[in-house]
Amino acid sequence: MPCKLKWSDEEKVMREQEKRLFNEIFPYYNTITEQTPQFLAALREKTLDCNFLFDLNEVIKENDESLFTKFWIHCNKRGNEIVAREVFKALLGKAW
Repeated sequence: MPCKLKWSDEEKVMREQEKRLFNEIFPYYNTITEQTPQFLAALREKTLDCNFLFDLNEVIKENDESLFTKFWIHCNKRGNEIVAREVFKALLGKAW
């Protein structure tokens, strides 16, 4: 979710709940930061030769539907549908 450009109202509420919870319990555990896109770009660069990794951030980036549940860490039904579709497409494109 950190790479989604348009969060649904439901996802915004989840994020605010998570921030409050973790700020109370683990102030250092606030995982979505302004540095997240740079971190992911560096990670992508280092894993270019890993043909078993699939970055779905670009797939959901422009999506404004609610795709996450449980503090944005797990996909909801719609998010799982998108993930399944993209994994299927990636597997079809693999030369086994």
